[in-house]
Amino acid sequence: MKRTLCILLSLMLAVTGLVGFGVSAGAKSYKVGDIIEFGSYPQTEVKDNATILALNAASSLWQSYGYYVGKTGLFDGQMEPSDIMQYRDVLYDGQLYRGVQILQYRPYSIAYPPTAENGVQDGHGYSIGRVYWFLYEPLKWRVLNPNTGLVLSESVIDSQPYNNYIRQDDDSMCYGDPVQHRYANNYQYSSLRQWLNRDFENTAFSAAEKDAVKVATVGNSAFDSSYNKYASSTTYDQVFLLSYQDMQNTAYGFKADLTAQDPARLAKGTDYALCQGLSNIGSNGCTYWHLRTAGRNSYTRCGVTSRGEVNNSGDTTSTRYGVRPAITLDLTKYALLHAQLSVPENAAVGYKSTVTVTATAAGLPEGFVVALYDGDTQLAKGDNTTVTYKMDRMTASKTLTAKIIDLNGNVQSNADGKLEKQITITVKTGFFDKVKAFFLGLFGLLPKITLNP
Repeated sequence: MKRTLCILLSLMLAVTGLVGFGVSAGAKSYKVGDIIEFGSYPQTEVKDNATILALNAASSLWQSYGYYVGKTGLFDGQMEPSDIMQYRDVLYDGQLYRGVQILQYRPYSIAYPPTAENGVQDGHGYSIGRVYWFLYEPLKWRVLNPNTGLVLSESVIDSQPYNNYIRQDDDSMCYGDPVQHRYANNYQYSSLRQWLNRDFENTAFSAAEKDAVKVATVGNSAFDSSYNKYASSTTYDQVFLLSYQDMQNTAYGFKADLTAQDPARLAKGTDYALCQGLSNIGSNGCTYWHLRTAGRNSYTRCGVTSRGEVNNSGDTTSTRYGVRPAITLDLTKYALLHAQLSVPENAAVGYKSTVTVTATAAGLPEGFVVALYDGDTQLAKGDNTTVTYKMDRMTASKTLTAKIIDLNGNVQSNADGKLEKQITITVKTGFFDKVKAFFLGLFGLLPKITLNP
């Protein structure tokens, strides 16, 4: 009876630990609040003069951001794409950089024309007629739900309006399209949702990384039933904003009180975001950022303040608010993207030597193993992280390939292509090598060689 109780208690503790710390992705288990790196985006401004000179001299074409600007400052629907800011990406010395050229200041609202009076970038040191360079750096994400893979960008990475268009009718209702079918704060049809799933996603993630991002079911209900008319339909997105309801989810690490100054909701903007027009910076260095939930009238949306409070009165036309993307990661695919496969160096061995080859893998999730192949023939597969294969009395050179496979034998891919590496073992087959092997064999002295990573 005591033995049975001990076993049951151990099982209970194991289950409790799993719930508390989340699911395993490879050798690591994640918990709420952990920071992981995934994708990359321009963030820190380059200050080194030599690097700036080299980047300025690089040959690449400028492209327009196509940022929308207005003419009158009114919600009159006269917003049009412009060429006020341009960008170009340059690969230099193994690093990717983004150049930003400011031709005219970006107005703090898409309803206004691009004049110095309407701009905010110069307040952060970014001026007309100048080119600024920003280093692409890994994006940091905070784990909100380790069981589903929900993560939130740790920083405000850009500055974009909720909608690029707004038109007000005689009843003071604001719409986000010329035919006035949808409110300006309709997330489903917002330009920000389009920007997240097109511009941001294509910039931040490689094809393999996109494959590791799940399509999330994104509910777009109102923050209060009194404002249901502003709710939009459910969307299915790889990249999205968090909601008003998410901000009071204590399981994500946030306070239930939306009016509280919650440190978990605070975020600072990157240099790149400031160059794009991010403003509303508090004394703590933190800034305002968008939520997807529609606000209390047709031209507002919910957001988080620089003090970590949540409001429902953010202007959908403002370019000063920050963007904190959220994604749902497939943690198994994420682990495979970061798995490391190691094989021995190429080797030359004596004729008729016995050679044992070992390959190892680090960071593999459950259900995947490392295997050794000769062409398409599988020689051996390992115990998740290690595989060993012995070749007795080699008489011909061989090239073996170590691969990561699932339990069905399917070869896995990562951002660099297939997760596989080769080792070539060259057998010395000259006349004297064969004679030497003959005499060594007579005395049982043929070498036994072990090749490890």
